[in-house]
Amino acid sequence: MNALPAAKEAGHLGEQPDGYLGVVNPVGEARAIARLINDARRAEYQRLADEHNVDIRDIQARAGKKAIERTASGQYIQLNGVWMTK
Repeated sequence: MNALPAAKEAGHLGEQPDGYLGVVNPVGEARAIARLINDARRAEYQRLADEHNVDIRDIQARAGKKAIERTASGQYIQLNGVWMTK
C-alpha cells in the first residue's frame, strides 16, 4: 500500500470510475500493487454495502467518483474507457 502514491505519480496506475485502480503502464510491480489495493477496496466496498443494505455497485460508483475527484493533477484517471491525465 505504501507503493501506491509513487506508482500513481509515475503513471503506472490510475483511478477508474468503478472505484478500482487500473494499470496504465504495466511496469515493475504495477499489477501486483493494483491487485493488492483492489482486493482491499473490494472487501471494504462489500462491507459497506452489507452494512447499509445497498448494492455494491452503488458503493463502487460513489468511491470511483470520489477517487477521481481526489486524484492529483497530472495523474491518470479513466473516463469513458480512455486513460487521460487529470
